[in-house]
Amino acid sequence: MDKDIEHWIYVYYKPLQAIDLISTVIDNCDKHKMTLLIQVNRGDIHTVTYENCNDIIKALLYLYYREGDTYQSEEM
Repeated sequence: MDKDIEHWIYVYYKPLQAIDLISTVIDNCDKHKMTLLIQVNRGDIHTVTYENCNDIIKALLYLYYREGDTYQSEEM
């Protein structure tokens, strides 16, 4: 990203793909000033931290993972 970017928003239509971003931000937040917020559907917005990232990833897997590597949002 460019150095002058202060905010960046991305909408994942396949929420499990967000796990890569969550992991990357948490792995690098000590080197770079980054904050990651997550909102699932129209729910509350949560700050992803080192302390809660595993719980958030588990929740995404619980909500969206289906056997056969399909996503609930793809079935619509």
